[in-house]
Amino acid sequence: MKRISSLMVLLVWAVAMTAFNPVKNKKTNYAEPLITEKSSVVTLTQTESVVNGRPFLPLGLYAVGVEDMPMVKELGFNLVHNYGFRNKDMTEDKLLAYMDAAQKNGLMVYVNLDGFTITPEKEQRIRWMVKLLKNHPALYAWYLVDEPYIKNVKPEDLQRIYDWIKKEDPNHPVINSNWELETFKDCCDLDMRQMYDGVPSKLTPDLEKYLKGSSKIGKPWLAIINAYDSGWGDKTIEKSVNPTSTFGKLDKEGHKPGSSEWEAEVERWSPFLKNLSNPAAAGLKTSTAFPDTPEKIRSSFYWAFVHGSNGLFYWLFTNPKNSISLRWGWYTVFHQPCLVEAIARTTKELNELSRFLINPSKGSISFNAPENPGIFVWSKCVGKERLLVIINETGEDFSGTIDLSALDISSRRLKVYKEDKRKIKLNQNSLTDFFRKEEVHVYFVK
Repeated sequence: MKRISSLMVLLVWAVAMTAFNPVKNKKTNYAEPLITEKSSVVTLTQTESVVNGRPFLPLGLYAVGVEDMPMVKELGFNLVHNYGFRNKDMTEDKLLAYMDAAQKNGLMVYVNLDGFTITPEKEQRIRWMVKLLKNHPALYAWYLVDEPYIKNVKPEDLQRIYDWIKKEDPNHPVINSNWELETFKDCCDLDMRQMYDGVPSKLTPDLEKYLKGSSKIGKPWLAIINAYDSGWGDKTIEKSVNPTSTFGKLDKEGHKPGSSEWEAEVERWSPFLKNLSNPAAAGLKTSTAFPDTPEKIRSSFYWAFVHGSNGLFYWLFTNPKNSISLRWGWYTVFHQPCLVEAIARTTKELNELSRFLINPSKGSISFNAPENPGIFVWSKCVGKERLLVIINETGEDFSGTIDLSALDISSRRLKVYKEDKRKIKLNQNSLTDFFRKEEVHVYFVK
């Protein structure tokens, strides 16, 4: 009887530990799209993300070529985009080859329709592409236009095409990235907001300003997170590690390749081209907007979801095996191996936690810590488990106590996810912990 009792105790313990384990079986990995041989059916709103009837956690990446797909898949992304779709030399065979390659690699595609300008020829091509690709199993969404401006396209023209797409293909969302949202609010299902500052302390003010301005419009939104060194608004550096900005400015001033001014800049950037992974060795400094550490990469990815974006879209992919163009090149996190590794680790976490993060603004609680401005708290329960995510958005290190009374947590013990079995014990409704600058901690509550 003692042996049976011991076995029962072990069995109960094993079941309990399994229930508390954040990594369950593969069926809970909603970051893996359910791609079948039939045409896909996708729903995407602020509170619902579904592919072929299964919940889905979108992790999108811009500017991905066919040759990049195996690496992109390995990094943990599940949606891809390609600017080449807007080129006239993208024939039917090339378009279908791209879609087929995505399907083969377990990826889906948000198709660039390039509605930046509308001419009869352009409208004809858009309609042709929609009819050609609407039944492809790898189709995720129509990216009708990136940054429409009223000076380039009439709202009524873009809305006419949007209305036609929705009638022709009701099974896929239409997404745009708008700076003039009020003008083009009727031309998309969701607005993709570009967040050019890539760390939480800078992302949050950008988002708050956007949401305040767009609140009267009420359009669902998604976050485009910055992967390159924008350097905007950073007075601590003279120039960001973003060569296209420097050489673009020279071009606007009338300087061309071969001129003394142009060649002087080429000479200055030459050491950088020989060691892209270490700009500092060439005397260049990344800006405070650039997520230059694994911790910043991790926190920025979590940031998108816990602030309500029903998906993360990363701009843009640059294959680290390729050189960088000084005139048109973008310096991104993909040029630094340690940051690429951080992306892969983080997306793996998001995969493991996808049952909590799908539809992150639905059934969750989020708030700024009452007595600690810049400490953002997000929590969601699934079954008997609670996930708690806290991000330090103060721009400085933080050590202190956070009031969690709004969550009504009954358990006193929290397990810190991916931090060497570290545990936190709550003092009534208060959590005391240390956060480095821009750091996120993820906790499990049984």
